[in-house]
Amino acid sequence: MSWQLWKMADILLDKLPRTWAGRPIDWDFRPMVWFNGQYLRLPEDEKGLPELARETMRRFYRVAVPPEEEVDAFKALVEFYTAGPAEADRPGSSRTEELALDYVTDGPAIVAAFQQAYGIDLTRAKLHWWRFKALMSNLPEETQLVKIIGFRTADPAQFQGEERERRAELKERFALPAALRKGGGRIVTLQDRNEAFAARFRR
Repeated sequence: MSWQLWKMADILLDKLPRTWAGRPIDWDFRPMVWFNGQYLRLPEDEKGLPELARETMRRFYRVAVPPEEEVDAFKALVEFYTAGPAEADRPGSSRTEELALDYVTDGPAIVAAFQQAYGIDLTRAKLHWWRFKALMSNLPEETQLVKIIGFRTADPAQFQGEERERRAELKERFALPAALRKGGGRIVTLQDRNEAFAARFRR
């Protein structure tokens, strides 16, 4: 199957790719999780984006990418990120939307949730990025991670009396760092990341 068609692939029926855009890759979840966490922490002026893209490619591709192929290689990397199952923590396309999960802040809760729900030790397991996303998207409600996401996304105003106060307290207790909250973090789509990188890289 052509790598461009993987966005329509069936994770249940199709073999998960171990090469991408003609290059061998590290298909494990760690390079993509690292990319996500680092991008969310870039400053608003995008300073450092080309360096981040190069480091992500270094982690993802098993062979060096020639300088003249970096833009296309990064676009392919973004395709890999977005292909397969929908990303559980994918931020919205608007900066007015609030991020509900951060791989850096929530790392311990993610590890605990996978251990509890699936018996998978993420500190040891090698797990394909697409399989990781599928499992993340289907964590059961009894895991602490899912509860935390619920606290962050719930609107306390929808509740009454003491429950409203309790919900407001939980929302604040489990809030993400201020820089990643509404209007402060890099709340953009991966297509935006790709286009921003390409624009800066061609300067």
